[in-house]
Amino acid sequence: MKTASPSKEQDLLSKNNIKITTERVDDVPLLIGQMLNMGLREILDKHIPAHGNQRKLSWGWTAVIWLAYILTEGDHRKVSVSEYIREMKYTLSCLTGQEIDLLDFSDDRLSHLLKHLSKRESWKKIESDLNERSIQ
Repeated sequence: MKTASPSKEQDLLSKNNIKITTERVDDVPLLIGQMLNMGLREILDKHIPAHGNQRKLSWGWTAVIWLAYILTEGDHRKVSVSEYIREMKYTLSCLTGQEIDLLDFSDDRLSHLLKHLSKRESWKKIESDLNERSIQ
């Protein structure tokens, strides 16, 4: 009697190396997509200077993800962002094409971002660029 060799699909399923990731995405893809259409990430990266010791995730990406968190959760506290990021890490990586690390959303780093955004001269430039792109 001749037996057929298992197909590749059956072989993959039998090795127990399937990993299923379940994350609640809510409206995050829509919010991030809209912010990218507005050019928010590029504008923030243009006006908030990166420094030599900066983490891989840019200020623009950090702000876009943080703003999506604020709008989705209705929570502006910095302390709760890292737990949210931990639960959405895979989805956020897929949406942004970036490696997401919990340290990118530490209280210190988010405070540093707020300091940049609170500088009057920087904010005027950011606001001007956003208005230029969105009011046509």
